[in-house]
Amino acid sequence: HSDRARKDGVTQLDSQYDVIVVGGGPAGLSGGLWLARYRRHVVVLDSGKPRNDPAWAVHGYPATVDPPPHELRRVLISQAQEAGAEWAGADVDRITGEKNDFTVHLDDGRQLHARRIILAYGLRDNLPDVDGALELYGRSVFHCPDCDGPSCTGKRIGVFGWDRGAALLSLYPLTWAESVVLFTNGNEL
Repeated sequence: HSDRARKDGVTQLDSQYDVIVVGGGPAGLSGGLWLARYRRHVVVLDSGKPRNDPAWAVHGYPATVDPPPHELRRVLISQAQEAGAEWAGADVDRITGEKNDFTVHLDDGRQLHARRIILAYGLRDNLPDVDGALELYGRSVFHCPDCDGPSCTGKRIGVFGWDRGAALLSLYPLTWAESVVLFTNGNEL
């Protein structure tokens, strides 16, 4: 199924699947790989907008050391397709239905049907409106202490935010950092 014909630049998909996986990151592609290995008719739908797109590497992923995000995705897509999973660049608008009868509505108007759905679309990060943050995002401005905390061992870290969550988050990097400063942008906690 991996070499589906394309019509007008749109991947031709079946209309009925055992499982549709929404999200083409490591979790979704792993799910697609294993479902295909168990001979399930599965497609992984990927928006093409990975959360880690600006990062220079994926940290802490088993069996590989700091691969670039696009390289890791390329390998995972290839493995899933070799096992029999389909992969398609697609944005999901909504999902309707119930167990054994789901309909996935794509933003281009197509509809796919499946017995089961796996939601593996991850998170979206909202960067603060701070000059230079976007340009440094993925290099010295980070969103994930789990991914990037060990890279900051012995360094000084700043956390930007002004709510309880930011205050709690500012304690977390102390596992690695020499010191952590909470920048509240003039707001009170």
